[in-house]
Amino acid sequence: MNHHFYQWLRNYFGFSQTEIKGFFYLSILFVGLLVGVLYLKFVVPTTHYGESEKAADKALLVQWIDEIKQAQAQFAAQQALYKDSLQEVYEQKYAKKDYKNDEKSENSKQIVKKLFVFNPNIVTVEEMQQLGFPKFLAQRIDNYRQKGGKFKLKADLQKIYGMPADLYEQLYNYIDLPEEKTKDTPKEEIILTKNNLQKAIDLNQADTTALIKLRGIGSKLANRIVSFREKLGGFYDFEQLKEVYGLSPEAIAEIQSRCTLPDKPTVKQLNINTSDEIALKNHPYIGYKLAGLITAYRKQHGNYKEIEDLLKIKVMTQEQLVKMKPYLSL
Repeated sequence: MNHHFYQWLRNYFGFSQTEIKGFFYLSILFVGLLVGVLYLKFVVPTTHYGESEKAADKALLVQWIDEIKQAQAQFAAQQALYKDSLQEVYEQKYAKKDYKNDEKSENSKQIVKKLFVFNPNIVTVEEMQQLGFPKFLAQRIDNYRQKGGKFKLKADLQKIYGMPADLYEQLYNYIDLPEEKTKDTPKEEIILTKNNLQKAIDLNQADTTALIKLRGIGSKLANRIVSFREKLGGFYDFEQLKEVYGLSPEAIAEIQSRCTLPDKPTVKQLNINTSDEIALKNHPYIGYKLAGLITAYRKQHGNYKEIEDLLKIKVMTQEQLVKMKPYLSL
């Protein structure tokens, strides 16, 4: 360091020897930083964030958002299925509980059980209990008959709500009814009313006026039946009437005895390759969650080749597919 310059700094600024050394080191560091900044700015090339990079990042962001939405929809669908399974388990447990309780009460009365050939259209409540029917079920069958219900085939007994499968199998050979319809059985029945003979009503064609004439069906229930039928696109089985809110087993039995359904009913179908999410979600058997998953899978994997391809959706079950299949097309 120049001695004169050193002496001048000491005299002019009043620096000590240590402070002068610090000043020089700081000056060197400052100059080095300045040179480094200039080097980075004018020598080292910088990357350019262009429109193509922006578009790629935007597409990636949209993909992530879609995946998050799909994950949320799947989770919600799984929750709904779990809730439905719990409800089903509860109902089965409740039905078994009723059956066991009724059995206990029957045992306390010491009803002698025996098997004999019987016609469910004329057998008495007491005789049904002797055959092994729970008291509540025997009374339910009797109520069904009093409302005008008739058993034409052995299998008709299974349509009674709460009928145990093991009891039906045990009594099958003792039921005095044909196993299936004969070829000569007409498709359209003649039903005896109080004053006249009336042709059976096609359940998919009946309006509220026709339904109100049936026993146990008021205006509210008639409107619910028609409304549910329109949302479905038509009934393909009488069992679907159990899904109409407020419709009792006796009312269902009345409808079944007074109405008909073709062997292969014509119902309105939804094309799973062209129907949008809104059209799909409005169907009672599909709903919002499954509709979103169906369209999302189609968007990701292309059109469905067959209806069974819906089972490739993780939350879709075989039971659900069987239920909705008559209403789907390609």
